[in-house]
Amino acid sequence: MIKEIEIAKRLETTLKQVEPILIKHHKETDIESVKKMLDYVLSNNVSILVCGEFKRGKSSFINAFLNEDICPTDDGIATSVVSIIKYGPKRKVTRFYYTPLSKDLQQEEISFESIDKYAKGSSLEIDNTMMLVIEVPSSKLENGLTLIDTPGVGGLDSRHLYLTLYVLPKADIVFF
Repeated sequence: MIKEIEIAKRLETTLKQVEPILIKHHKETDIESVKKMLDYVLSNNVSILVCGEFKRGKSSFINAFLNEDICPTDDGIATSVVSIIKYGPKRKVTRFYYTPLSKDLQQEEISFESIDKYAKGSSLEIDNTMMLVIEVPSSKLENGLTLIDTPGVGGLDSRHLYLTLYVLPKADIVFF
């Protein structure tokens, strides 16, 4: 990772040197795109999406990695939503959901103890929850690591596949 940061810093220096030429040729959008990519590389953030077939231990893997039961597990339908687990100074869970009368995604803060209620079961049982953003003060997440738990693929509920495919491009790494 240190080598990648050194390369990114060299690219940043080179970009500063060629920036006047790019501006002269009306390439401002290219400059901004490269700057965004460099900022991302230098930020040290990485998101890992845990994906796989239905009922194959994705949530159990995340719980074992964090050494804490955060993601619900069950013999029946367990993960029915996308859960984004990231660092936060205190435990916090934000629920994103749709209501029958609203076309816009709604959000609310819920208690940590309510994760099971909104993360496992059918769409009616989880009250149309789409995603949970779970913040925990874990040292394993403190340096920018984000874990994404998915419902997976291959189950009977097509909603699970949709949610998994929707979040897939947002990950830097896919652990299948």
